Order: sequence, then C-alpha cells, then structure tokens
Amino acid sequence: MGLCRFAFFSSSPLILFSSCSSFLGPRTVSISFPNYPLPSANFAHLPFLPKTHFVITKTNIPRAATASSSSSSSSMEAPPQGYRRNVGICLINYSKKIFAASRLDIPSAWQMPQGGIDEGEDPRNAAIRELREETGVNSAEIIAEAPYWLTYDFPPAVREKLNNQWGSDWKGQAQKWFLVKFTGKDEEINLLGDGTEKAEFGEWSWMSADQIVDLAVDFKKPVYKEVLAVFAPHLQ
Repeated sequence: MGLCRFAFFSSSPLILFSSCSSFLGPRTVSISFPNYPLPSANFAHLPFLPKTHFVITKTNIPRAATASSSSSSSSMEAPPQGYRRNVGICLINYSKKIFAASRLDIPSAWQMPQGGIDEGEDPRNAAIRELREETGVNSAEIIAEAPYWLTYDFPPAVREKLNNQWGSDWKGQAQKWFLVKFTGKDEEINLLGDGTEKAEFGEWSWMSADQIVDLAVDFKKPVYKEVLAVFAPHLQ
C-alpha cells in the first residue's frame, strides 16, 4: 500500500495539513473556508473538559532568558512537588507563525508540542527529543527559554485517565517552555514523528498567537497566554 500526502488550503490564515496511506496515489484537494473562524472554534464548554481552577507557578526571575545565557534556568530551579516534569515547545517559522496540531484522541483540541522529561534528562534535550518524536522535525534551534516553570492542574476526568495510564498520581504538569526556530521546509514536518512513539496528532497548522490561545483547551489557556507573553519580543 503506497503512502500519499494531502493538504487543505483555505483563503484564511489557517492552513491544515495531514497525511494518510492509500493505494490510489498522490492527491491534492482544495477547499475554501470563507467563514473561518467558525463560531464553534471556541472550546470553552467542551463536555469532556469540566471547568477547573488554573494554577500558574513561577519564581521571581527576570521575564526573559535567551538560549545564549551563560546558565540555564532549567538547572537552577526545581518544579513544584506533585507535578509531572514536562517540556513545552513553541515552534516558530520564518514568518513568526507558531506550530500547532490537533490531537488524534480529541480532534477539536489544538496544542503546541509537549512531553514528559525522562529521569535525569536535561530539559533542553527533552525539548528537542519531543519535537522530533511528535513532528519529525530535526531542523530547529532553541532561541529562548522561559525563565521559570509553569504549571497547570488536570481536570478531574483527565487526571484520572492519565494517572491510570502512567500509574501515578500527578496533580498536573510543571512545564519548562522553549522557543524553537524551525529552519527547515514544511515538507520535513511529519505527524507520524520519527517512528519511536505512537502518533498523537492528526492535522497541523502555522497560527498566530491569538489563534493558539483560542483553539487550546480551557485548562491550558492560562499557561499558553503566559508563555506567549514571555516570548512576545521574539514573535514581533
């Protein structure tokens, strides 16, 4: 069975890409979405994500820390107890647009790449690894780092599901965020990743900061707003 790629191009700023396998050969389909964004783009009341309290934890460190700093704040502070150590990746292209993808298990939920930090792993190395595993991207460089850990609490249903999956009892995730510049071409992006992990995403797009926040699930919105505020000087 041969592989094929297809893309959805619209007249709006949002361009969706996906991939599949088929024996029918390569296809390209053009679809126009004149009324984007749809009213349903706001997921504030999704039934599977009950309202919950949001927690953002940060230390009293200057607002910006670049990759050229003499020391890494990742190694200078520890995340709060009870939260799973995690990295987040804000991947931008030459046009300062931000990469986001829709989850396979929750197609209406869009997010930036993220993933757990292995035991003893440096957060910077974890960020590059997670980016490669989730998007197939190797052509990238870290250009900035959030100078503090950000946390969010899992909604009860999500907490139960994930802790059953992980065999743990985390309250949420403590994230170290990195701003990463994509130096390759879009053809390099592959939502099957590098083949080492199960695929998580179904579609992807380059978005504005406002679109990233609007399309994020409720319990991640506060962290996304904070991250994008920290990285704002690099996004202008």
